[in-house]
Amino acid sequence: TKRCLLVLDKVEDLLDFDQNKTQVWLGQLVACASNTRFLLASRRAPVIPNVTLQHYTIDELSPSLSESLLRLCNPLCSVHEARSLARICGYLPLALRVIGRALANTRSNLTANDLIQRLQSEEGRLERFAGLPNAGEKECIDRCIRSSFTHLDPWLQLAFMALGLFRGGFDRAAATAVLQSVSRGGSSTSSMSSGPGSLAKSLSEPSMRPSSSSSHRTGGSLASSYRRPQSTMHRSASGLTHLETMDVESWGDKLQLLNSLLEHDKDDAVSTEMFLLLTLESKEERAATALDVTSTDDVLETLNHWSLLERVSVPRKVVQTSPSSGGAKPTYETVTQYRLHSMIQLFAEDEANRRSFENAENYALYLTWRRRFVRHYYAILTRASCNFRFPDPVE
Repeated sequence: TKRCLLVLDKVEDLLDFDQNKTQVWLGQLVACASNTRFLLASRRAPVIPNVTLQHYTIDELSPSLSESLLRLCNPLCSVHEARSLARICGYLPLALRVIGRALANTRSNLTANDLIQRLQSEEGRLERFAGLPNAGEKECIDRCIRSSFTHLDPWLQLAFMALGLFRGGFDRAAATAVLQSVSRGGSSTSSMSSGPGSLAKSLSEPSMRPSSSSSHRTGGSLASSYRRPQSTMHRSASGLTHLETMDVESWGDKLQLLNSLLEHDKDDAVSTEMFLLLTLESKEERAATALDVTSTDDVLETLNHWSLLERVSVPRKVVQTSPSSGGAKPTYETVTQYRLHSMIQLFAEDEANRRSFENAENYALYLTWRRRFVRHYYAILTRASCNFRFPDPVE
């Protein structure tokens, strides 16, 4: 009987994914919650069946408030400089936030005048973003993000572009999976840190080698160009807990073999060529992964400090067995996740794509990030699928 207010942010992401289903779902949600009021934050308004919406347009901040916010970030910023920066930012909250954090960043020697000169000289690159109503705002946001981006160390710029793969929230493990090199048995990585969050350089040999009768090429069938190392894996009678492996060199091999064990219970979601893409690592890719990155934590903390990344706390359900109640009692714990604002994410994705055309090494690194991303989430899906179908959990 309590009255509640439910806030749904970034509704435009759901509308972009499937507009019809989103609008039907919102209508069902409103219909079954009579004592609840909904506040939808979106760059475009949905049309909800049998629901009358009240629209409130949030404009940019006033010039005086924008100037005051910038001077709060850095009291050394003069009134004239704050006024110029606010005007360049278009009085847009996101742009003001990025520039304000840059002004407040004690790790850099940037002055307000430095930022003004840089912002006036940068060119916009967010032409594809459909959420902003006009090109002027796109260019303004782009200049502000680029101002912070260009002041990152080169390895942090690469890490930021890699994290642009995530279009939603992600945790530390996912960030580490994309940033770090893949360690394989027998590789020479003893001089690198291998602890949690380590971003060790890849010194391993490729798990897929060109056959003697074929030359390296980018087109054609991967299956015909590369041969797979011999591997064996057997399922125990009690399930998939105990796996016997021999000469398994990569996740691609493990996942394909694991999928083959399911025999009559397969969903055939991954083709042979997709397994090869998970496994394949060319000479150029291995060279491109030699990045001087020390820790995922350093990356996340620094990008958050520059306001290019947000740290958020979200509840996660944990099922615990209670002996007194004789059953499972759900509880919740708070976990830390990260996310890039949609415009910042688009900037990172756009910059990574642009640089991938500059040379072969950049293109190889771009592919490496994408394959790590797929490998990480496919491993999670495979493990969850096996745990659902077999009694013994797969570690």
